[in-house]
Amino acid sequence: MATTTSYNSTARNWQDSEKEYWLSRQLTVPANTVANDVFQALLIPAGTLVTQVKVIIITAGAGTTFTVDVGDDAGANSWDAAIDLKGTANTVYSSLEATDAYGPGKYYSAANTIDIKTNTATSVTGACTLIITACCIDQSKGKAAS
Repeated sequence: MATTTSYNSTARNWQDSEKEYWLSRQLTVPANTVANDVFQALLIPAGTLVTQVKVIIITAGAGTTFTVDVGDDAGANSWDAAIDLKGTANTVYSSLEATDAYGPGKYYSAANTIDIKTNTATSVTGACTLIITACCIDQSKGKAAS
């Protein structure tokens, strides 16, 4: 399976600068997933500070091993690593300052994506449905054009 690039994110837009908003997307990681598949889950606009990323398992997957990393093009697991998609439904995973490279947050000067990359996928027999969310602060308004 190749990289998936469809964006169905919902965001609340603000007129003032430096307002906080959340991006959110429900995503199904299919049963035919193999290691290193990449799902571009959230489109992050230029000039955005992302302060936190969460993954919530809605329907757990099935298989021998089924884990994913959450990151971007600069760090495949920088938001969170080795999330077990076979875990219990309603389990919430969150980026942590003490353990994840982007735990304190990351500023995106250029548009980018937050990606879900399959880490291990062995004998996967059931898809996983999850919600990925990102807390964002728009810092692009009021800045001088370059």
